[in-house]
Amino acid sequence: MSAALRLVGPALACIAAAVLACVAWAAPALGSLGFVEGSFHSSISADAAGAPAVQAGSHPYAVTTSFKFRTRAQATGELIPDEGVKDIEVELPAGLVGNPNATPKCTFEQFNTPHGLSGATCPDDSQIGVAELELGTAGSKLVLGIYNLVTPPGAPGEFGVNAFSVPIVLIPKVRTGGDYGVTVASRNTNQGKRIFGVKTTFWGVPSASSHDGERGACLGFFGAIFAQGEENPCPVETTGVPFLRLPTSCEEAPLATRIYADSWQNPVDAPQLTGLVPPAVVEAETVNQDAEGHGVSITGCEHLDFSPTVNVQPGGHAAGSPAGASVEVSLPQNEAATGLGEADLKNVVVSLPAGISASPSAANGLEGCSEAAIGLASADAAGCPEASKVGTVEIETPLLEHTLEGSVYLAQPNANKFHSLLALYVVAEGSGVLLKLAGEAHADPQTGQLTTRFENNPQQPFSHLRLKLFNGPRATLMTPRRCGTYQVTGALTPWSSATPVMFSSPIEFNSDCGGGFAPSLQAGTITNQGAGFSPLSLTLARSDQDQALKRLSLRTPPGLLGMISRVSLCEEPHIAQQTCPQASQIGHVTLSAGAGSEPVYLPEPGHPEDPVYLTSGYNGAPFGLLTLVHAEAGPFNLGVVAVRSTLNVERRTSRILATTDPFPTILQGIPVDLKSVNILLDKEGFIFNPTNCAPLQFEGAVLSDEGNTAPVSSRFQAANCTTLPFHPVFKASTKAHATRANGASLTVKVGYPKGTQANIAGVKVSLPKQLPSRLTTLQKACPEATFAANPATCPPESLVGTAIANTPVLNVPVAGPAYLVSHGGAAFPDLVLILQGQGITVELVGGTFVSKAGITTSTFSSVPDVPISSFELSLPQGPHSALTENLPKKTKGNFCSSKLLMPTVITAQNGLQIKQSTKVAITGCPKKAKVKKKAKAKTK
Repeated sequence: MSAALRLVGPALACIAAAVLACVAWAAPALGSLGFVEGSFHSSISADAAGAPAVQAGSHPYAVTTSFKFRTRAQATGELIPDEGVKDIEVELPAGLVGNPNATPKCTFEQFNTPHGLSGATCPDDSQIGVAELELGTAGSKLVLGIYNLVTPPGAPGEFGVNAFSVPIVLIPKVRTGGDYGVTVASRNTNQGKRIFGVKTTFWGVPSASSHDGERGACLGFFGAIFAQGEENPCPVETTGVPFLRLPTSCEEAPLATRIYADSWQNPVDAPQLTGLVPPAVVEAETVNQDAEGHGVSITGCEHLDFSPTVNVQPGGHAAGSPAGASVEVSLPQNEAATGLGEADLKNVVVSLPAGISASPSAANGLEGCSEAAIGLASADAAGCPEASKVGTVEIETPLLEHTLEGSVYLAQPNANKFHSLLALYVVAEGSGVLLKLAGEAHADPQTGQLTTRFENNPQQPFSHLRLKLFNGPRATLMTPRRCGTYQVTGALTPWSSATPVMFSSPIEFNSDCGGGFAPSLQAGTITNQGAGFSPLSLTLARSDQDQALKRLSLRTPPGLLGMISRVSLCEEPHIAQQTCPQASQIGHVTLSAGAGSEPVYLPEPGHPEDPVYLTSGYNGAPFGLLTLVHAEAGPFNLGVVAVRSTLNVERRTSRILATTDPFPTILQGIPVDLKSVNILLDKEGFIFNPTNCAPLQFEGAVLSDEGNTAPVSSRFQAANCTTLPFHPVFKASTKAHATRANGASLTVKVGYPKGTQANIAGVKVSLPKQLPSRLTTLQKACPEATFAANPATCPPESLVGTAIANTPVLNVPVAGPAYLVSHGGAAFPDLVLILQGQGITVELVGGTFVSKAGITTSTFSSVPDVPISSFELSLPQGPHSALTENLPKKTKGNFCSSKLLMPTVITAQNGLQIKQSTKVAITGCPKKAKVKKKAKAKTK
């Protein structure tokens, strides 16, 4: 008989650890293995009279299940069960839970020591129900106690029946990857004897005195109990701790339980885990029923309590720094037999306050956990890489002896269950239970505010959930720059209701308070040899407490320029399409983003450089820059960020003024938190140094995202300028004939020999007394205000000439008019040359002074430090010529017999000077007749 009792194992598969209930199976069997149709009954009773228990969260009086195996007749006429049952797996409905810690537990030694009546020497208070085995068709039965056993390592619980030294042990498993209900398996059923039917009864409150008559020695082999009125011989301490609890969700459909079984004749490994039911596996289902066999649903969810508390604390209280966070959700559990259980938590929504955002620094060395690695729909252990771990988790539940512990992982961005940029996986395990949850984190695209949702959480009770995100320089969160108290808000929704419980948890930041704005600038060429070519490096940086960088406007030192003529400008549509040719690239950009000591650098090591292109005109400027940054860090790819800048040339200094478009401050809800930007213009033969070695500066201003402006500067000085040669060629000429009506002309030409030389800083010339200024023209000079508004509106009499210059910097010459411009209070107007070409405009200003002797001196004291190959100024004759003649009447305005000398001082940018008396050539004079010389007689 002991061998036959081994067959009780499959029947007891209805017992679970975290979710316990008794079930019946009422569907017709498939194949030759099956159960008698219509013999499956299950009831969850609210009292000893058998009234059905339907109150959500209540503790039923008992759960009773019975079924019979289908039989067939042998040749002798004896009825025997169909194929021998090997394995049975029972899927209990989610939310139907039981507490293995509700009673004392029977030790291994006690359970394996036979007892004459109860089957084992387990303590009476460890019994949780009874099992009846039908051993033949006549209805003979054997009744034994079901005991709560000491839980072995790696299991959520263990229960068993000792059928005369044949122990039957059941170890349930949580349906990881499914609904997190419990599946209980009975494996390798003994084939020694045949069993025809099973009836199991599990007690809702095992210590209740109403079960004393079926406990221990009071339970005979055939189920006899002591008569009413007799003294209770088998009492235990009444703890009142319930063993079973109904779900806390109220669905219209009755609770359903499913069973899978295979036979020794047609075994299938783990039938339920295959996902497909093989032909050799039988499957059946039943629902919770009343005494008449009608399905009953769970009701009364409105009576359940749901009183969670949430406490959120940052990992640190410093403002403007990377920090982790701890979140604790507490849910008090009512374990009184007479009360209702606390409703289970279904949905959690947590919104961090604006200002706390995802930290770019977290991307350093970070990886994402793929869907294949987490295996949300699989019972296998998660295989997330260690580098995707961002925190830890602990879950305390009254159903398990040990706390579930595990990790929080970053889900692979955009390749996760939610197809979202940010998502988290929570993996917790212990006592044979493996929990894998997925939560979506949403970052507001405008503010970066983070909201995280974990929905449809397992219908299992817990008392405390503690989730901690790591601290440190690579923490996932970034605190606000401003100190103060902030509120974390959210909502927790139970399975019992669609109405959430709102919460608010204050957090405070009280150190390293930011809000200032004092960015720094470091700029200079790698090699500062005067006039030499060298890469230019520029770094703009800010501290964690500074406001975010938004825009930079920067002026280069005078004379620090780039050879535009050596670059193929990027034009539209390549600019818009970000397909600029390599020939237009002049450098690359590197930036860092994120708070703390370990910001993320872009591009990351091993990634291609992010380019800087020189473009055609932009926003009214003659040139522009296009900077492309590939926002790829760790597992994140936020695309290519394009930032454009204008490049203007200052009219009187030729200094470059670069102004960026606004820097992006947030990408797909992730604050950029730009910490530093380095631009390296390293195209060979592009950037060259000034020829002036005086201390100079980069000067600029930085705008913050809060509207504040901060000045920035960086000292710069070229070297070895005095070694540069200075050999310009200065020439002048005038036409031979001048008149009072049309005045006189003057043409000045400057040329440079090939090779590197110092550039001109200033020119001072004194015109010959024969070429004085024309006072009537001087009096027609353009007013300063008119000239500043638009030179084209100046009086035509003020236009006195033209100028043209060739420079290796540009592809075309710069040329334009020469105006006389008056300044209020000045005795004489300036001569202003407007040189234009390739979109730029340069103004050369020459101060004019007329001495009492009528000698005109022009001084160009601020010539830009720009290399030129040639320059020509033409002051022509005309009714409003700038010059006239001062000749004796007998010459009749003809200079041919005059010697015109023009004292000239040319000053170089490196301080060298050339002083000469420039002879003014006179053009248009008749050629002198050549005098033939008589040949001398040859002498011997």
